[in-house]
Amino acid sequence: MTESKVTYPIHLLLSGRRCLVVGGGAVAYRKVCGLLAAGALVTVVATRMTPELLSLDERSGISFRQRAYQAGDLESMTLVFAATDDPALNAAIIADCRKKGILCCAVDHHWPSGDFITPAGFH
Repeated sequence: MTESKVTYPIHLLLSGRRCLVVGGGAVAYRKVCGLLAAGALVTVVATRMTPELLSLDERSGISFRQRAYQAGDLESMTLVFAATDDPALNAAIIADCRKKGILCCAVDHHWPSGDFITPAGFH
């Protein structure tokens, strides 16, 4: 039997807060767009990034680190999305966040190990 997770609905005020998205694909792009729309200061860390992601204007509050994730990337972050296509990396990001008390969401099958879930898309 699968453990049932009970959630608590919340809307976060992220304006001016630092958020990290690890991953550079289509899912990461959607998460980044939502965070930017909320006024967050977003850092994206990924070895590869889609052209759509790279086309986002850095003046909008986004910075790019085109390299592999490092635990030090979590410094000063309020919220983290583990949005890679590597399940082991997503699990490691969740574990690193847990140690630092940072809320983390994994967008793969590790989502039950994370701290929150979000809709696939919203406006």
